[in-house]
Amino acid sequence: MALSLQFKAALLKSHENLAYRIAYHLLGTPEEAAEAAMKSLLELSQDQRFFWIPEELQRRKVKEAVIHHSLHRKKQEACRWPAGAVH
Repeated sequence: MALSLQFKAALLKSHENLAYRIAYHLLGTPEEAAEAAMKSLLELSQDQRFFWIPEELQRRKVKEAVIHHSLHRKKQEACRWPAGAVH
């Protein structure tokens, strides 16, 4: 049984606030948080299993994806700025 696009969008939207709050806590700026949250939810939208698991597991998957994308962003930023450099 296929899920409608509207159902998937609504389900992802229900996790948007959680994703943003975690990303903001880790990254510290609204722009970076929005980007990390968006990338995380986009990634999860490609996993059809995500839509069928219980909400508690969905929340865990959202947290894991956001942490992964946020830490990747921080790692990229650290590579751009040498240790001790003023930016």
